[in-house]
Amino acid sequence: MSTFKPERILVSTDFSANAATAIPYACALARNYDAHVILVHVVHDQFEHLQSPVVSASMDTALMGATQKAQKQLHDVLLEGVSSDRLERHILCSSSAATGILEAAKNHEADCIVMATHGRGVLGQVILGSVAHRVMTKAPCPVLCVKTNETGMLDTRKELHIRSILVAGGLGDEVCTAFETALQWGDDLGATVHYMDLTHPSMTPIFYPEGFVSVIESGESMEAAEHRQQAFLKEALQKKVTAV
Repeated sequence: MSTFKPERILVSTDFSANAATAIPYACALARNYDAHVILVHVVHDQFEHLQSPVVSASMDTALMGATQKAQKQLHDVLLEGVSSDRLERHILCSSSAATGILEAAKNHEADCIVMATHGRGVLGQVILGSVAHRVMTKAPCPVLCVKTNETGMLDTRKELHIRSILVAGGLGDEVCTAFETALQWGDDLGATVHYMDLTHPSMTPIFYPEGFVSVIESGESMEAAEHRQQAFLKEALQKKVTAV
């Protein structure tokens, strides 16, 4: 089984109150695992692909101004309990927030991403929601998405206090990876891991923008799927994981 022990945790912010919800969780994870924190803000370069010299020069000026303003704001973001030698702050320009976060995760070798599910204002509720979905589906590492104003996983000292972890899914490789990570978190945090089986044939497939996702391999009988599930859960059951 692979071991989840993040050494470089990336947390993104758009400087909104909603996005700030994720920062205490990144700090708590960093303290728990003695990890570095990479604080990132993405400046939206909406004219990145335009070739006109006139427009390019004008946008370069605007982009420089936005970047300088963001640098000051990023410097003012407080990360409690994270020493300066374990903190990096980065501004980057990208055509979209999701692309920028994914590029930053790759370039700075992050092994965990922490972000809020919603951003600034009513429009931000929709935009950052889609950003979080794209980051989760494309990220090269685990992603922790924190709901707006969520504080239930932190104790009074702002340390992680997680009592229960739910893993829901079928029998694919992605679920195996998520399951192994959940088991490691359960061991580290003293939490109980619950498993919800979504392979029952009466259940409606989950719809994603990319299309329908089947939880049973093509041509596989239900008996074969159940057999694979038993093998998959063997180690979990030995660890007294609860099946939902």
